[in-house]
Amino acid sequence: MKTDAMVLVEPGRIDITQLDVPDPGPGEVLIEVKANGICKGDIALFTGEINYGYPFFHGHEPAGIVAAVGPGVNGLQPGDKVACLGSPSYRKHYIAHSYQIAKIPDQSADLALWISEPPACAVHGAQASDCKLGDKVALLGCGYMGLLVLQALPRETFSRLIVTDPAKARRALALSLGAPEAYDPTTTDLSALAQEIGGFDVVIEASGEPGTISTATQMLRTGGTLNIFGWHAGEELVPTHDWHYKGLKVLNSSPMLTPDFTPYFRASVALMATGRIDQKPLITHRFPLEESQRALEVAAGKENDYVKGVITF
Repeated sequence: MKTDAMVLVEPGRIDITQLDVPDPGPGEVLIEVKANGICKGDIALFTGEINYGYPFFHGHEPAGIVAAVGPGVNGLQPGDKVACLGSPSYRKHYIAHSYQIAKIPDQSADLALWISEPPACAVHGAQASDCKLGDKVALLGCGYMGLLVLQALPRETFSRLIVTDPAKARRALALSLGAPEAYDPTTTDLSALAQEIGGFDVVIEASGEPGTISTATQMLRTGGTLNIFGWHAGEELVPTHDWHYKGLKVLNSSPMLTPDFTPYFRASVALMATGRIDQKPLITHRFPLEESQRALEVAAGKENDYVKGVITF
């Protein structure tokens, strides 16, 4: 069979083409994609900030319906609604391994809310932070990924939790999702705030913005934990002197840190099923596959009300 697929022809140019899709082999599942999230990495590919060569097929945040199963696949059947891992998945059909698939409730009407790779990253990042009962925790950055981390954190166990973001709308969204305190880093002296409480035990840097790692370092107590969760696409200076003399534990909680991402994927699906992680207020923009060019342009432009975009099929 053939399927429609998005292809990045060159920086700034998306096209739709047709590709052959094989039958699923042993342990494989054919997925009819219904939604695929637009990742920051996808945007960087589109703008040319990173280059893996062209033409390039991408997409790794799918959710959809099982179309067919290969030999040896148990527990899945055609018609099942599923959250998925795997790439490239900016296409109407793609092949995934069965271990990359998790069933979701049959009554789920909006499959865009079940894109699960980003929540899995957030669960992984939250667990990597190794927060303890009574910790004072700061989360810097309330974009899409930061707001997922906020929901994944065991925030009820903290003695103090603050979030920061320069955008008023995102701070308000964070408060609505359970953050007790939200601050504008452009108008708040975060270092002074931290000093008043003896420094934070854990600071999670989720913005990916230049200079934020230094801010996070200043906010930590001696012996505290810095979790660099946000993706810093470019090189920048970091305060290694302060890391040394403050005895900080510095973590890079990229998904590549773990050899097996599956447990975090399944945990994220379970948390979405309970409502602990809710993507409804986070997915602000939707585009059909035919409008992929505009979708990436809007995502790259970061309009004021943009939090997360999804391409639908």
